[in-house]
Amino acid sequence: MKPAFTWTTGGTAVAIANFWRTYRRLGSRWICSVPAVGRIGQFNRLHCKFCAIDGRTAFIGGSNIGDHYLGWRDTNLRLAGELGDGFAQLYDSLRAFKSHGPFPHCPTDLTVAGKPLLLTVPGHRQDIRRALLDLILSAKTAVTLRSWYFLPDAEIMNALRSQAERGVRVTILFSHHTRVPFIDIANRRLCRLLAQSGVQVYRYTGCYMHAKEAWNDQGDMLIGSANIDRWALRTNFECCLRLQDPNLAHQLIGELQADVRHCYKQKTTPVTRPVFA
Repeated sequence: MKPAFTWTTGGTAVAIANFWRTYRRLGSRWICSVPAVGRIGQFNRLHCKFCAIDGRTAFIGGSNIGDHYLGWRDTNLRLAGELGDGFAQLYDSLRAFKSHGPFPHCPTDLTVAGKPLLLTVPGHRQDIRRALLDLILSAKTAVTLRSWYFLPDAEIMNALRSQAERGVRVTILFSHHTRVPFIDIANRRLCRLLAQSGVQVYRYTGCYMHAKEAWNDQGDMLIGSANIDRWALRTNFECCLRLQDPNLAHQLIGELQADVRHCYKQKTTPVTRPVFA
């Protein structure tokens, strides 16, 4: 068996070098992804996170590979059974963006075990963003988001606020501190607006909250690599699995309730200046 890895630039150089040397000796294949097709370049991050083994076992979620991340709060989904070749098609497609030349074929209607595998492809695909809006707006009584970064665009903000104002229980939990202080500061005014509309906003202070999932009372779920921010939903390479699984949603509600004990709840301080948008 010869594992294949694809990673993007921007990680911890020493950690990547050590990891690469170890697994290279074992015969694994490594590809550094620096997109170089058309108007796509190095700032369009390859942020997909999945591991597929023989088409019968797979993992998808928020976790990076490395000991550094073991202390972070994260969520990953393990899939088992006849999964099909959705992840293999996605992997091959992502590799193609490394080459100079015409824009690669980007597969449509990818599935894993019959479940839609949704993508963000810079300038071409916003499957995840559309599915997230649908998940929010189709909720009847409750919708919940957990994320690492939280900096939604105006349309997602309006969807969250309008649902809360019509009586839907909207809950958002994200990391109080990330490794990008700009986002930590910029989202404060957005969160005050959300709180004023009745949204329950929790800033997780226990450690880093790195989970990336959304679910509603209809059992509709998204889980994968995409944060709730403009980059993940428009300009990165991202992947998420869309599920209908009320039992898993119930399990996530239990985890959310445990996480809330380690959170600072957003107050409804009046906003007097124009919101960041």
